[in-house]
Amino acid sequence: MDTFGTKPRFEVLADDTVVSRVGTQLNCGGIAQVHLRITRSKLAVFEFSLADSPAEASSASDTVPAIEVPTDLRGAIEEGAREAWNGSGVGLHVELLDALVHPVDANCQMFRIAGREAVLGWLRFSNITVPAV
Repeated sequence: MDTFGTKPRFEVLADDTVVSRVGTQLNCGGIAQVHLRITRSKLAVFEFSLADSPAEASSASDTVPAIEVPTDLRGAIEEGAREAWNGSGVGLHVELLDALVHPVDANCQMFRIAGREAVLGWLRFSNITVPAV
């Protein structure tokens, strides 16, 4: 995690999953990193799920599989993602694959922002009109 601050805030990976990073590790305000698979669905609804198995998550040593992310942080990710989706008019399925959960600097506010920024970034990347949030 020593290079957290030098990594892009939002990126689309080769497998079409997205990573969103917020905060800085140096100022004690908290950090969060989420790795999501976002896909469109036919119905204009929002769905949030966890990866079925840890094998679907990345192999980075500083992340934990979706099923091991604390419940309050998972809820914050979903809340932020839903906030970004609201009003977009498209159906989305957001699947949490893994997340960086720092033992000291993880907090719900940062994970809510990371979830929101991941979906907003994906909407922009996909040329979908981004709602005002």
